[in-house]
Amino acid sequence: ECRLIEEDKSYQKFLTPPPVGKKDKLVIEMIADIASIGDINEIESTIDFQFTLNMNWLESRLKFANLIANASNPLTPEEIDYLWIPKLTFYNTEDRLKTVLDQWTIISIQRE
Repeated sequence: ECRLIEEDKSYQKFLTPPPVGKKDKLVIEMIADIASIGDINEIESTIDFQFTLNMNWLESRLKFANLIANASNPLTPEEIDYLWIPKLTFYNTEDRLKTVLDQWTIISIQRE
């Protein structure tokens, strides 16, 4: 088995990774790609759309192995379960939607 994450007994997935450099908070880069725009209701000031959200951050508490340079290295479900993952709440949505990890979620490691 060729695992990408070297497990560390001291790692705590429920804690946010520390900031990098001189930052006081972890920086998470977010990119939203809009796939489709549905109903636009000017009277109710609502819009329906589908999008893909990409989040990038540096997990400095772990060591990684077997990474392919300049490529996306997808994680197994077991490796995904081991990691801290940012959780977002979309407060300006009708049902206050949250990010979920499901069968459509893809998480990969980029080698720097």
